[in-house]
Amino acid sequence: MMRLLANEFIKVFGKKSIWLILLGAMCLNGILLYVNESSRVTRNNFYSTKHYKNIYVDLQGKSNQEALKILQDEFKTLEILMQLTYMENDILFQYNSQNGMLMDINEDELKKLEEIYKSGSYLKYTDDIWKEYWLYRDVISEITLCESYADYLNKIDEAAETLSQLPIFEEKDSFSYRNILKTPEAFNHLKGNKLYFGPSNGIKMATEFFGTDMLAVVLLIMIIASLITREKEMSQLILLKSTFLGRKPLVIAKLATAYLGSFIITVLLYGVNFFVAYHVYGFGSLNRLIQSVSGYMGSNLNITILHYFIMFLIAKLIIYILFTSIAFLFAVLAKDAVQLYLTLVSLLAVSAVAYYNIDQSSYLSIFKYLNIISFLNTYSFFKSYLNINFFDMPINYILISFITIIAKLIIAVTVSVLIFCRQKTIDNTSRITEVLKYIRSKLQLKYGYRSSRLFWHECYKIFIGGKSLLFLLVYAAVTFVTYKPLSENLSTLEDFYYKQYMLELEGEVNEDKLRYIEEEEARLSEAYNNMMQLMEEADISPYIMESYQNILAPYKALQEVKMHTDYLKTKNGSQYLYDSGYKILTGEGSGRYKDIQLALQSVIMTIVCIVYVYTVEYQTGSINLIKASYKGRLHTFLCKLGISVIILTVIYFTTYAPYFYNVLQAYGVRALSAPAYSMEHLSEIPKQISILKYLIFISVMRYIGLILTIFIIFWLSVRLKSVILTLVACICVLVLPLLFSLLGISGFDYVLLNPFLLGNVF
Repeated sequence: MMRLLANEFIKVFGKKSIWLILLGAMCLNGILLYVNESSRVTRNNFYSTKHYKNIYVDLQGKSNQEALKILQDEFKTLEILMQLTYMENDILFQYNSQNGMLMDINEDELKKLEEIYKSGSYLKYTDDIWKEYWLYRDVISEITLCESYADYLNKIDEAAETLSQLPIFEEKDSFSYRNILKTPEAFNHLKGNKLYFGPSNGIKMATEFFGTDMLAVVLLIMIIASLITREKEMSQLILLKSTFLGRKPLVIAKLATAYLGSFIITVLLYGVNFFVAYHVYGFGSLNRLIQSVSGYMGSNLNITILHYFIMFLIAKLIIYILFTSIAFLFAVLAKDAVQLYLTLVSLLAVSAVAYYNIDQSSYLSIFKYLNIISFLNTYSFFKSYLNINFFDMPINYILISFITIIAKLIIAVTVSVLIFCRQKTIDNTSRITEVLKYIRSKLQLKYGYRSSRLFWHECYKIFIGGKSLLFLLVYAAVTFVTYKPLSENLSTLEDFYYKQYMLELEGEVNEDKLRYIEEEEARLSEAYNNMMQLMEEADISPYIMESYQNILAPYKALQEVKMHTDYLKTKNGSQYLYDSGYKILTGEGSGRYKDIQLALQSVIMTIVCIVYVYTVEYQTGSINLIKASYKGRLHTFLCKLGISVIILTVIYFTTYAPYFYNVLQAYGVRALSAPAYSMEHLSEIPKQISILKYLIFISVMRYIGLILTIFIIFWLSVRLKSVILTLVACICVLVLPLLFSLLGISGFDYVLLNPFLLGNVF
């Protein structure tokens, strides 16, 4: 039995390609984790991960009260200085001191604050007062929650007593009433506990990234496919079953190998997560209670963060083993890889719909929480106390989940072993293939011919045998479902007035437009001088001050227009235009990340659809027959290339057409004929190239880049002669450079095919 287990283990993990894939998955997981966390923090909180880490490093060793006093004193100064961000001169100081807005601050303190503001010394961690403000606010909030934990526990008792007396909860046999009474009891043992502050983001980053679970699911499916599906498709399983120990011992060995794979994947992927999270944020003291982590105060578990890490990894391993068992059962039942993938995708999709759409208190909540998607969000077991509505009885989520997981695991293993042992014949022809063959036979009878053309045979081999048609249909469906109309982003008054100015000035620079800018500046200057005069006379009310501020609101936008005018004067024939939409399409600002994202989508889809084209000939050995046959070399190559270009064209338009339409529909198509160098970031583009021509040019570049991708995939396929090895090599050569560009390493914009795939590199 041990020898059988060793053979199955070597069959899967004895290949270099598997370890290359695992290594690639580890790198990809680490990159995605870092990018996701950096973008999340910046998007939601403005400051960066480094700023968050540094402030906690400075607070290390201090008590809750000491840390709060330091932060609150500095935060109070920030709040006062925030008032000065509206004007970068001394107007607001004069106005506030005259009108009593800073009555509790004397003149000396006010002058000191003015000096601090002008010097910028108040920025200890960030480079902007808004970032500093949000950083201090969030950290103070985290520490305050730790300090007020006793009050939180008392409020649970008070809330339970209050809610139980409300009319809507008067039915004592209802789930809501029973849940209210049960909740205080679950927290009684925590009274008297004291929380100590520490960085919360590191713990959450290590354990809450769902992308890690998605990668793990893909890797687990790959292992199951190697153990069962591949042997079915190559008709090896029939032979193995006929041997001694070829049924029950064999299936047990395969299951054990799959479970070892689950352990390896858990260790590798979460090892990366903990390593990255520790270096990005740190974990603080591992001996502090789990409730000290932001968002985990609702947990009723009396465990430390160290205990949480250990229990989390054990629970994650058990859940991966459960998914492996379910996937193994489906692999035993499925006729080929397509059936297996479709079944598992359907399972995950249904679980996701139930998890994200069923209400927590619904009688259907059992389907919300007791499914694989809920289990994969393993941190939710520890994050908050939860009872599930089980026939109006509140059942603890952790308890019922544990029972469900064990029950599903036993059922999946038992059924898998029984079916594997009792299967007598295996028909490798899938239902999809049977339907397609039936349709083809009917068409042949109707039109009275059977095609013997090489092109159509290659089409069948690639689209049906290689599942490219299925991949394209799924990609198109996902693109359609996830499409969201873009709305014009005018988030500030400056953006609004800048648009109005540009629409007013649209066209070539001339004397009339320059005169308009001068008159507009004179109008704002006059309003400014009038306001200053009233302030000097101390004869201005808050309402008049507000009206003057409204009049002066376009000032910053006008200054931006003037700076842009100075640039346009240096470019003969350049024009004013509202360019916000065109900036997105030409890779300026956030447009750069969208370019990389779309390039990644198109490249990954191209790899998935094209990797089968040549590798299948080498894996089946038919390449030798093809090369020896008539039209088996150049003509076959041209057929494969032509079909690949057709696939690529579908991918290209599915990826980029919705994007271009979305942006142009939101921002408009005005001034498409204007020279591209009217936009400052395209200052090196020749004068004769209009915006329309430039957009066409970068689109053609991307298309050429994808065609070059086909040639690279073909070359790697011929050299490596393996689907898995070619897939790994393509990821390294084509995908990783794009991921490094996504990380902000601009040097990778010019590596390998990236200049073509991104387009906007000028």
